[in-house]
Amino acid sequence: DVQLFTKYSWGVRKCSDALHSVVMHELAHVSHFLRSPDNAIACGPGMTGESWAWGIQYLFTQPYYPSLVSRMVDMERNDIDRGDGAWKYTPFFIDLIDSTNQRDINGGSLAWAEDNVWGYTLSQMHTAMAHAVSLNGVVDYLKENYPNTSEDALDNLVAFYNDIKDNHR
Repeated sequence: DVQLFTKYSWGVRKCSDALHSVVMHELAHVSHFLRSPDNAIACGPGMTGESWAWGIQYLFTQPYYPSLVSRMVDMERNDIDRGDGAWKYTPFFIDLIDSTNQRDINGGSLAWAEDNVWGYTLSQMHTAMAHAVSLNGVVDYLKENYPNTSEDALDNLVAFYNDIKDNHR
């Protein structure tokens, strides 16, 4: 196997693992653009497009390098809010699949999303992304087209992320 390493202030890190992760993120942008170019352009580099790529990066890296992406699953508001301008990387699409509620895990703190949503598929999310330019649009498309026992919790989940997007520092 070929392995690449790089030096950071905290030590040496195998960057071949990180390279896989970054490639998955960038391929998510490409797949979005190839599937629906007008939609991808309308989404721009903001929260919706970056959250999509973040989710794909996680889903396709986790089976091979779980420790590399473990921090991507549940993120505190302050960690998301550090993003520059509209470039917010959120676990919104991961939240649509997983069955963990980060607010419960973190003692009910409002700094974490109330994630009582689970069970959407990658295919469903990809189709929703092709028909929406905002997280609200994704939620609306999912509700209208894919019945899910947790869909009543979608509005709370998307409200958390929209509040970050609308009130960033």
